[in-house]
Amino acid sequence: MQHISGCVHNLVNTPDKVIQSLPHLEIGISSAAINTTIKSRSHEAEDEICTLGHTLLTSYAYDNFDVQLKSQLPSLEKCSETLAHMTSAMLLRLEHGVTTNDLRCSRLLWECSTLNDSACWSMPSPSFENLCNIHPESEHLSGLSRREQSNSWKLRYDIFYHGPKYFHQFRHTGGG
Repeated sequence: MQHISGCVHNLVNTPDKVIQSLPHLEIGISSAAINTTIKSRSHEAEDEICTLGHTLLTSYAYDNFDVQLKSQLPSLEKCSETLAHMTSAMLLRLEHGVTTNDLRCSRLLWECSTLNDSACWSMPSPSFENLCNIHPESEHLSGLSRREQSNSWKLRYDIFYHGPKYFHQFRHTGGG
């Protein structure tokens, strides 16, 4: 609890004098221990991100943002240097049973991309028909295609959860 308290106080920019008094009250840890904890957690997070990135089952999201940096004592030299342009990145885990085999089309698309400087231009560009056949339909017991299965599930879900009260009794039968 003391580690959590110390890290929270650090996170909310509690003054150093207050943080230094917390260990004496036995409700916090020292500034050095807080910094060690933060560094340790940061290394653990970095390792997890690297491991996740190596699975190839991730997507990357980037966002540009601006930060207005305000100094305690404004000076003439720094008056125009208060806006910083930054980019943040997030690694998103691909869920719902996605496997690397499902993503095998990515390599083909990249190899043929006009954005790829080392693309093999002797390869024909993928046609719409080829892209549609990258993941061929598999036989399903119902005889429905993937799209028809999705539409069927959505219709049942909407009726069972948003339709007349009579249909609410069927929610447990696979409609949602």
